Amino acid sequence: MRFIFHNPHDSLWYKSPFTLNFKKNRIQKYVHLLDYFLERNKRVYVFIDREKVTPRSGFSRFLPALTGFYVWAIYNNINPCKFKIITDAKKLKDDDVIFMFVYGNFTNQNGEITETRKNLNTQIGQSKAFKIVHLTHYMYHADIASINCNKSNIDLFVAENNLYKNSAFFRTTFDWYKKDAYVLPFVPKDKYKRFKPFKERVNKVIATGTITFPMDDNTFVSFFKQSKLQPMRNEIYQNSENLNIYLDSIISPINEGGVSYPKQQQYFNYNIVELYNNYKMFVVPEEISGLPGIGFVEGMNCGSAFIGLNDPMYTDIGLIDKVNFIGYDGTLTDLKFKIGYYQIHQNELEKIAENGYKLVKEKFNKIKVTEDFLNYISEITKINTTRLI
Repeated sequence: MRFIFHNPHDSLWYKSPFTLNFKKNRIQKYVHLLDYFLERNKRVYVFIDREKVTPRSGFSRFLPALTGFYVWAIYNNINPCKFKIITDAKKLKDDDVIFMFVYGNFTNQNGEITETRKNLNTQIGQSKAFKIVHLTHYMYHADIASINCNKSNIDLFVAENNLYKNSAFFRTTFDWYKKDAYVLPFVPKDKYKRFKPFKERVNKVIATGTITFPMDDNTFVSFFKQSKLQPMRNEIYQNSENLNIYLDSIISPINEGGVSYPKQQQYFNYNIVELYNNYKMFVVPEEISGLPGIGFVEGMNCGSAFIGLNDPMYTDIGLIDKVNFIGYDGTLTDLKFKIGYYQIHQNELEKIAENGYKLVKEKFNKIKVTEDFLNYISEITKINTTRLI
């Protein structure tokens, strides 16, 4: 089996995209998947379609596809010789597995899919390779994403939540997909470490997360009867001054501060590792579409007790209320009640934080998460992945 990454240079999710200001992008939510192969000196297969893609990768979007890929590799200190490049979907083999993202290929924030994307979808759909699509940002014009994924004959969806099982919105918009989405948990990057004793931390919650633009999408708004993607982040942000006995917040709207977004830039400049180590509890309010924020594993790995929805998106992957995280019902009233309770019951709180820390170390490390994923692919496709592990 060849595990093939699609256009890794045109994604914020792996390595930093090439930019003229030479400031490395910090998102990189799925960098561990690519690093797994690079760190083992495996040949890393990539499929680069030569057409222009939805521009999300800084200066490289102005370069020809292959040139942009090589510049990206060098910019990220990766030897380009580590890669085997495929540029024609017709050369994908029956026992290949291609890994793509829904955002930028099957939909985007504006709901516009160019003719070149349609051409790609046709080519992918005609291929007999096993096609996997990650659902991050799937809620942006989900109806368009669904149509294009269906035309492309996608075999498997993956996400941080089994959206087929747990999201009515997903089942409604992707009504042709009738099986589980594979749960691929977030993995904290190496910088997220526990270094401050629990008893020395502030006995409050630190609230983190970005409030994205209101959803300009009839499918989303008609289903949820509102346009906020992270409604609890909005509520905390709007009431932060009245919550100061319970929490401190660095939540901010993505466009706060005007055109240049100076306050949003300030959010990314916080030493988030130090913040998580300074507080006994933290909250990263989820997306209403059924996806958690990556901060939940990052904060737990820093030894802080996580407060999150008492929801299958967490319980399905081993989080247990009052054992290794604190569950609440998604209302500000219950959030305040849970914080107030654990501000008093310190022994219980410290045990929860410790158990959460151990859970992340055991279940959400990059080797386990990646190898579990490859083994699952092998199981459902009957394609041998042994040589990849």
